[in-house]
Amino acid sequence: VVLWDNRIPHANAYRHDGTIPRAVVYCSFLPDVAVNRVYVQKQLEQYLKGINPGDQWIKSSNNDALSENENGTSAGFAMTDLARKLLGMENWDS
Repeated sequence: VVLWDNRIPHANAYRHDGTIPRAVVYCSFLPDVAVNRVYVQKQLEQYLKGINPGDQWIKSSNNDALSENENGTSAGFAMTDLARKLLGMENWDS
């Protein structure tokens, strides 16, 4: 496990030339303050529109949308109730 403050300049390698696959799972945690709530809401809206996340190596436009089904998720992927609640797509009371 590697933990760091993401405000410190950092980046991934542009290309992986190794012979062993590189697997990474990024988990982001933000303090519950106004500026972060706006940021998280924007990320959720982009996800629901099927817009791919930005990438520092690859220029992309908002036309790079993923195919979606009627639930606002990528085709072939079904989100669990817990996932939808964690992402703020559903209330915890439902």
